[in-house]
Amino acid sequence: MTEILDKLRISIESIETQYHRLIILVNCEGAGKQDVLDMLKSNPGVTPLNLNLELSSRLLEYSIKQRPLKVTEITTEIIEHLSSPVLLDKLDILFDPSLQTDPLALLQSLSRSKTIIAFWSGSLKDNKLFYAEPGYPEYRSYPVQDFVAIDAKPQESF
Repeated sequence: MTEILDKLRISIESIETQYHRLIILVNCEGAGKQDVLDMLKSNPGVTPLNLNLELSSRLLEYSIKQRPLKVTEITTEIIEHLSSPVLLDKLDILFDPSLQTDPLALLQSLSRSKTIIAFWSGSLKDNKLFYAEPGYPEYRSYPVQDFVAIDAKPQESF
């Protein structure tokens, strides 16, 4: 697990000069996630943000038709008062087809003003980031470009 922490430290330092300051952490469930959280706790003001909870509670005041138009605005409001790096956990709401959002594009947009570290509950294989399985409405596949992807268990990727 020390390897992922080392990669994360190096990425946080090197990404500050990039246009998109986005680090995606893949396969961090269990102990790996806790190690990352413990490492980042040494940085005052860094606490994991449950995006599912925050975003869903704020979207409730809007109609189903208005929600896709408000996702970016509300997510930006949620993180604007947080210090950098912002640690995002539980991002699954962004993949809800009814919100018509491109989750990675939103994260990249947010990462222009602050370093974003996001726990991704998907997989990384052949320099591509995946969410869900083909055939599911939530399925997404992205080439790893303009962001850093760190796989905690690269040998276990599907």
